[in-house]
Amino acid sequence: MAFTSMYINKEIEELTPYKYLDSLDSVRFRDIDSALINGGQLHAYADFLLAMLMGEGIVVPNNQLIDSLAFIDVASKLILAATKINKTHYLNLHARLFGSKNPYEVAARNFGKIGTDVKNHDDRFVLSGWPLIDMDYPRRTKWAEHLALNQGIPLVPSLVRPDEIPFVEKLNVVLAYFSTPEGQRNIKAARSNKQVRIDEIYQVASLGDREIEELLSDLNTKDAEILIDAISILNKLKNNVKDIDIRSNIVNALILPDSRTPNPFYFEKSKHPVESHKAVLSIVDSIYNYATGFGVEADLISHTTKATAEDIETPSF
Repeated sequence: MAFTSMYINKEIEELTPYKYLDSLDSVRFRDIDSALINGGQLHAYADFLLAMLMGEGIVVPNNQLIDSLAFIDVASKLILAATKINKTHYLNLHARLFGSKNPYEVAARNFGKIGTDVKNHDDRFVLSGWPLIDMDYPRRTKWAEHLALNQGIPLVPSLVRPDEIPFVEKLNVVLAYFSTPEGQRNIKAARSNKQVRIDEIYQVASLGDREIEELLSDLNTKDAEILIDAISILNKLKNNVKDIDIRSNIVNALILPDSRTPNPFYFEKSKHPVESHKAVLSIVDSIYNYATGFGVEADLISHTTKATAEDIETPSF
C-alpha cells in the first residue's frame, strides 16, 4: 500500500472529526513482552489504522503521548515511513497537551512525577505502559532529566534495559516528530483531565430551570424527581467536597462512614435517596469516562469490543 493511499484528500479530511481512541489507553498495553500478540493491542491497532484510513485525525493527550505503547508503536512506524518518502505533511497525528506545547517538556514532567511522601493524586504519574521503570526512581529521574534538555532518552545500559530499547526508540521518534514545525502545527493546548472533570461537574450542577425542564420532558414523575435530586446533590457536592475531581472523595461524601447509609446532609430532602444516590454516581462516572474526550475536543471512541485471545488464535486446517 502506498503511504498516500492511507489518507483522504484535504477537503474531506477537514470535514471529518478527530478521534480519541479509548483502546489506546496505556493500561491496555502494559506488558512489553507480549505487546505484539496481545488481543487488546491488535484491537488498538485496528482502531488506529481504520480511523487513519477513513481520513480521521488521531488525537492523544499528555498521558498517551508517552505512556501508550500502542500509540507510540503505530505512530512511530507511520512517522518513519512518511519521513522516508518525504510525506510527513500527510500525517494526521495530533496532540492536545496541557501545561506546555513542548512534547519533551510534557514527557519530562510526567516521567519526573515520582510522587512524594504525601502521595496525593497530583504528585505521582503512574507509568502503566512502562512497568519496569515506574518504581525505578533513579532511572526514571534520569529519563526526565534528559527529556528536559529537549532530547531523546539515550540508549545506554545504565538507563535503558534491553527489553525496553524498541519502545524507547519509538518514543524518541514520536517526540522528535512533534518537535518539528509540522508536528508543532498538530499540537494544541488542552485542559487536563482534572480540570475537565471539575468544569463539567460545575456545569451540570449549575443547570438552570430551562435546561432541567428539557431534560425532564421525556421522563416520568419519579425519574424526574430523581434527576432533580441528583442535580441538587451535585450542586451541594461542588460546594463542600475538596478535590471534587477525585471520584472517591465524592463516593465517601455521599455516605456515612460508620453505617454506610446515605449522608442526610445530601439526601435529607430526597424522596428517593437510594435511586438519587445511584443517579449522582452515574452522572459523575459519565463525566469521568468522557473527560479526556472533552479535554482534547475529539470524539471518544470506546464502544467497540476488545479482542480476546480466542479471537486471535491461529485456526487449524
